[in-house]
Amino acid sequence: FPYTTLFRSLPGGWTIPFPVSSEAAFALICLGCFCLMTSLVLAFYSDRGVNRLARSGVELDQARYRQLGVTKPDKVVVRLCPNLPTSFVIRSWGRHEIALQKELSQEQMRLVLLHEREHVNRHDPWIQGLAVTVVCLYFWNPVLWLAYHLTRRDMELACDRRVLKQLGEA
Repeated sequence: FPYTTLFRSLPGGWTIPFPVSSEAAFALICLGCFCLMTSLVLAFYSDRGVNRLARSGVELDQARYRQLGVTKPDKVVVRLCPNLPTSFVIRSWGRHEIALQKELSQEQMRLVLLHEREHVNRHDPWIQGLAVTVVCLYFWNPVLWLAYHLTRRDMELACDRRVLKQLGEA
């Protein structure tokens, strides 16, 4: 069997050579493709479930926006959905959809809506989509998983900070 020598890089510029047979390389490539396809299929079905949850709600009307003291955003659909574990934004073709928890009080709903609108303004759904793609491609890298979770946390904190800045001291 023909062997190929691969090198594993280590800190400090060290490398370790190790031989790999053609069959082993092919098996690793197949395993990697299988894991990637499995991740993409699971992400697709999860995304469909989230979209179904978001579209199960009732769209906010103009009177409800006035009641909340918030202007209706352009190219954003806001829906009140029952039994959501949390509010969230999804991206659709040419627009975003915000799913708000129906059980929130009026003040909580206003603050959550402002927070979710900041995600839209900052283009966070697109950045998260790119981050998920990178994690799917390099799923074996624990540093990327950590970076993904820290990025998500920073997105949330940045939106909170921008909402607090809009609201001022009051």
